[in-house]
This record gives sequence, C-alpha cells and structure tokens, in this order.
Amino acid sequence: THQIEVIVRRTRFRLRKAEERAHILRGLLKALDAIDEVIALIRRSNTVEIAREGLMGLLEIDEIQANAILEMQLRRLAALEHQKITAEHDELQAKINEYNAILASPERQRQIVSEELAAIVEKFGDDRRSKLVPFDGDMS
Repeated sequence: THQIEVIVRRTRFRLRKAEERAHILRGLLKALDAIDEVIALIRRSNTVEIAREGLMGLLEIDEIQANAILEMQLRRLAALEHQKITAEHDELQAKINEYNAILASPERQRQIVSEELAAIVEKFGDDRRSKLVPFDGDMS
C-alpha cells in the first residue's frame, strides 16, 4: 500500500507540473499565431502591466500565460520555435494522458510497483554470498 501511495503521489505531482507547462505552452502558441499583433501591442505599451493586460485581452489568456509571453526572447518567436513548442505541447499532452490513466487504474499502479521492484532487484540483487548449512549440534 505504501508503494502504491508513493506512485499515486508522484504521478499527481508529475501531472500537475505537466498541466502547468502545457497551459503556458498554449499561451505561447496563441501568441505565435498572432505574432505581429503581439509585437505591436508590446511596442506601444508604456509599462509591463499595460502590455500584460493588453495580451490578456488580445489573446484571451490568463496572467500566467501573459507573463510567459513577456519573458520570452524575441529570437524564440521564429517559425522553428513554433514547431518546437507544438512538439513539446503534444509530448506533454501524451504524458498528461498517461498520468491520468495511471491515476484511474489501480491495476496499472500495481504494475508500476512491480516494474520498479524488478528494476531494483536487477540493479542491486545478487546471489547469497554465505552458505547455509544444516546444524546438527546443540544451540545452548
């Protein structure tokens, strides 16, 4: 039970981190799709707060996503970067689906425990080094 609890807690943590990153990537993809408008909005904004509010209104994103866009360097807005972000988002989505499947299936959780224990045995297990011999004498 403890090992299953560890699997569940670890998977929940990984799921939360993956969802947070995917959320930011969705905002970046929206910004890349409207890159000219985003650059123009940032240029005409006098403060970071005005730029953030403008991005939130223009792209229908939240503050976290707007901050990620504002922190992004201009050179990362190239077409190649769009492909990288899309690929990372797709990869994260696959991980999120896997994490949800693990959390929904006690059988899958037990399978992971079994696989991890087998890996530990493979890595650290070795044959007994001392011999056990029957003792015929008195123990006192």
